[in-house]
Amino acid sequence: MNFSIIINAYNPNLNCFKRLLDAVKGLDKSDIAFEVLIVDNNSIPALVTLPIVTELLLTHHCIKIINEIEPGLTAARMCGIKAAKYEWLIFFDDDNEPKFDYLTVLKQNIIKHQRVAAWGPGNIEVTYMNLHTPKWLDAYKYIFQEQYTDKTFFGNEVGSQDYYPYGTGLCVAKNVAIEYCKRVENNTYTLTDRKGKSTSSGGDLQLVLTATDLGFSVGKIGNLFMKHNIIENKTSILKICKLIYGLESSVFPAHAEVLKWDKSKINEFKMISNYDFIKSIYSNFFVKRNGIRKSLINLASITGQQQGVATLKCIPHKAKFIHLATKYFNR
Repeated sequence: MNFSIIINAYNPNLNCFKRLLDAVKGLDKSDIAFEVLIVDNNSIPALVTLPIVTELLLTHHCIKIINEIEPGLTAARMCGIKAAKYEWLIFFDDDNEPKFDYLTVLKQNIIKHQRVAAWGPGNIEVTYMNLHTPKWLDAYKYIFQEQYTDKTFFGNEVGSQDYYPYGTGLCVAKNVAIEYCKRVENNTYTLTDRKGKSTSSGGDLQLVLTATDLGFSVGKIGNLFMKHNIIENKTSILKICKLIYGLESSVFPAHAEVLKWDKSKINEFKMISNYDFIKSIYSNFFVKRNGIRKSLINLASITGQQQGVATLKCIPHKAKFIHLATKYFNR
């Protein structure tokens, strides 16, 4: 069983990045061939000049730096996929920290469940790196994909399910990833992942959906563990709202492109009016008394969903207030 670990990085926080690299160095690799591909997506300074990286390159010859000049996570991911030489690909972000047995647990489950082509950790612990973490943030760790389960479960039902793995620590069969690349290159898939100020995140979901579209199962592993280390500048209420908006605006279009939704399916999704939008805001603030933070997060979610509907229909949203909210969350 062989793995290519792909790390996509753009100006990473050095503390988090070091924790990731130390974790990768410490992985149990018993009877496992592997490589580590660090994709530098225009970092300044270049990652190859960082002491923690240069030291690693000198002492670990299985680790390589690849440069991808086209900005954005989609381009970086595809660069890593094409450069990978092994049959299973693992994607780590620069703020991930896998447990030492990550590879061995994956290997056991891949051998045991050979029709599963995409796996993710069932346990993701979110750690805030703030010097002083506000208590209100604890309620929103799920936004950074925190989850805990002791069961391994999988399936191949079309459309998002509880067992669909998140992008954090995602492991995908290379043949699925190659097919994903082909569909991006021939414009079957048009969504972009994080790029500049955009927080769109359709690529992770489309990788998983591609596996099910090819007839494979996908799932989560109950004894696979990962830490997700969140730096302070990602924890402002505006940054969290932008993340929610990016996630929600990608879900419907991601499904539509992979599953080839026809016009009748798309017509099932409705645009809300200005009145309904204002009514929702009023309900959050004054009826449910959610408070400013929770109301803003709900507003970001509704705006993202509605922008996703507009993208499905290939027309601007008819509600002026949705336009204004979209501009706010895209700034």
